[in-house]
Amino acid sequence: MNSSRLFWILLTVFLLGLGMLIAQVLPQLAEVRQRGLDEGLWTTRKADPIVQLALILVGALGIRALLPEPDEED
Repeated sequence: MNSSRLFWILLTVFLLGLGMLIAQVLPQLAEVRQRGLDEGLWTTRKADPIVQLALILVGALGIRALLPEPDEED
């Protein structure tokens, strides 16, 4: 990866983090009433956390399946 692409990726991550920090420090800027995490996830969208955990597990097992066995490296 060249340095220019790395610079843009780091800049994007920095700006996203800065935006999240500003949103936490100055919540009055948001006009929409935000529900709590527990209310938003568990009462209205119960399946989302379960689906996300399943996708993480499938991704981890998929990566593990692609890695060579220890005896195959020789």
